[in-house]
Order: sequence, then structure tokens, then C-alpha cells
Amino acid sequence: MTTKVMTNAVDTYVRSAEPAKSFSRLSFLEVSSTSFAYVYFPVPFKKGATIVRATLTMTSYSAPAQARTTRVGVVAEKKTYSTMTWASKPPMAPPYTSVTSTTAAPHPRA
Repeated sequence: MTTKVMTNAVDTYVRSAEPAKSFSRLSFLEVSSTSFAYVYFPVPFKKGATIVRATLTMTSYSAPAQARTTRVGVVAEKKTYSTMTWASKPPMAPPYTSVTSTTAAPHPRA
């Protein structure tokens, strides 16, 4: 089995309070009930390859005051991340995975 570490992702986030603004060139992603993050990973595998396991690691800048659930899903359509806004964001396609965090160590750069 071959392990691939993907470091060339493209990302952005969108915020409902600023529906026309793009947040694509920042060093962080914001995720809340009113802001969604999008990450695109180019497929580095040959057609027909089977992905046995994938791990996504998220680090919080501060510990949540209460348990927080983050929904992770797949976007069915490819978008231009550099210009994506709340108004132009694509819908997520099921299935979703929900991850609940109850505690978190502060992010090392916080």
C-alpha cells in the first residue's frame, strides 16, 4: 500500500454576513453556523485507485466554550475558490460526516 500526503490543497471560506466577499487568500479557515470552509484536494491517484483511508485534521485557535459539531461533506461541483463567496457557494452533497469536539488545545499559533 502506498501512502500519499497531500499538501497542495486549495481552500477558502465564505461568511453569510458578507455574502459578496471572498476569503481565499488567508492563512486560516473560519467555520461556524454562519461561515463555511471549503478545501479542494487535487486527485493525485491513477484512475481506478481505491482510497482505503483518509484523515482530515482540524485545529482550533481556541477551545470551544461548549461542544461543537462540525459537518464535513463533499462538494459535487468544482468551483473557483479564489472568487467563491457566500452567494456563489456550492451545495454539499451527502453523505456527511459529523465531528463533535468537546475540548481543544489552543492552536500553536494562537
